[in-house]
Amino acid sequence: MPDATGKFKGATWNDVPWAVIWIVQLIVGVAMGVYVLVLRRDNLEEALAGRDWGETLMYSILAMVVAVIVAIALFFLIKYFTRQFIYVANIFYICLVVVLAALSFFFLHNMFAGIFLVAFALLYALWFFAARNRIPFATLMLQAACNITAKYPAILLWSFVMMTLTCGVAVLLFLALLVLKGMSIGLVIIPAFMFYWSSEVFQNLCYTAACGVAASWYFLQDQASNPTLGAIYRTCTTSFGSICLGSLVVAILKTIRLLLRFARDQAASEGGPCGFVGCFFLCCLECIIHQIEALLQYFNEYAYAHVAIYGKKYTSAARDTLSMLEQNGLVAIINDNLLGTVFILCTVFCGCLTGLVAGLVSWDWATAVVGLCAGLYVTSILLSVLNANVITIFVCFAEQPEALRLSNPELFAALHRADTGGDVETGAPGQPQPHVSMHVVGETVAAPVPHGAAPCKVDNRPASPVACKVAPVPGAQAETVCATGAPLPTAAAVPFPPVAGPPADTDGLAKITGMGFTEEQAKDALQKCNNNVEAAIESLVG
Repeated sequence: MPDATGKFKGATWNDVPWAVIWIVQLIVGVAMGVYVLVLRRDNLEEALAGRDWGETLMYSILAMVVAVIVAIALFFLIKYFTRQFIYVANIFYICLVVVLAALSFFFLHNMFAGIFLVAFALLYALWFFAARNRIPFATLMLQAACNITAKYPAILLWSFVMMTLTCGVAVLLFLALLVLKGMSIGLVIIPAFMFYWSSEVFQNLCYTAACGVAASWYFLQDQASNPTLGAIYRTCTTSFGSICLGSLVVAILKTIRLLLRFARDQAASEGGPCGFVGCFFLCCLECIIHQIEALLQYFNEYAYAHVAIYGKKYTSAARDTLSMLEQNGLVAIINDNLLGTVFILCTVFCGCLTGLVAGLVSWDWATAVVGLCAGLYVTSILLSVLNANVITIFVCFAEQPEALRLSNPELFAALHRADTGGDVETGAPGQPQPHVSMHVVGETVAAPVPHGAAPCKVDNRPASPVACKVAPVPGAQAETVCATGAPLPTAAAVPFPPVAGPPADTDGLAKITGMGFTEEQAKDALQKCNNNVEAAIESLVG
């Protein structure tokens, strides 16, 4: 974890060879694009002639301004009406699928598509009803993400710069395709691979930096000095190679899909039974690769969060992610689906609204399209930062809940009540939901400690994992000290309301007291282990 200066104690540069390879391929791709730009300048000027680009630029700036205003309005609506947004977005999504099913039945006369959409709407409605008890938890996560973004808005500027670089590189690599046009497919695929890898890296630089800011907020709150610069520094130095490696795997899968698409088109053009069979086989294979790619991108969101939090190399972060998902995978999927629907619908709505406003003002369809793209662009930047914040808080809360108890006891208590089915507004405790609640309080997943720091405890509990050490004080009890040198608050110093656990199981109580332990010890152990008798006995014996 980063310290208050935004750096890791004893951090090393991870996966450096992959960073070097990525930089080399980027230089080659950009050079090819610039070469084409200079070589074919006359053709480019001819293609751009015949349009008032001054007016287009003015309307483009107008579209961008409208997009920013819409995105800011959306942010505050999500921040103050979070629960309502989750309900409205998911219910609207169900209604939208039903409308599409009706169109398929009555206008397109496509029975197969209509039946499929009706079945999908029904299954999604059943899932949403079953997952409704997780909405308070998702609400708190999204509200905390909004608070982080409001406190450190500079991360949005960093994301805007990186996404703009992505667009610029995309244009140059597209121009590089003109050099290889008409050559073999093996040569044409090279700029495509460069584009996939470069765009993935730029996007993940945005995401990982946002995760780093959220991690600093989680562990340090107001103690961090300029966490945004610290997160960007870590992302572009010690964690850069890990981002390049993780992005490389996704880029390879995308390139394979592109090759399969070329082969499928070739098979379809041949016709005949062999062409049909080949096209069908390649289409199925492309679909499988696409699903693997989507799963890997989802997995990488949590892996990059581990990279940002702990400063680990990609392979180690991937192992930690697998361990965390084994414990809390179902909760993560439910939480991401509830909020993912909100993010997708908000992005589409803001894009359409911005395009509509830009089109009405200019009365030009081209400007309307620019407005649509600007709305999608700006809103996606905002929501990608919120998504990074949510996932980082989730990972930290799953692996290091005690740190939040020390840094933000109110949020910890609220998240714990929501996770265990309690009433967030009244503070009434609840019971852990079987197979749905997170494994946190009483079952904390062992998480790595930053390099050069020793794990420390406060009142026999894990202290904040911010690079800390136990400094012995002569003639006094050991004091927990943060990497910055400031003492961490002890459990007694934090005004934290006690969280009531589940009532002790009478049979388990009798079994444990029969082994010679007192009734108080048995009750305490059972409550900490959520009435898991074997775990309670193990904690007492250990």
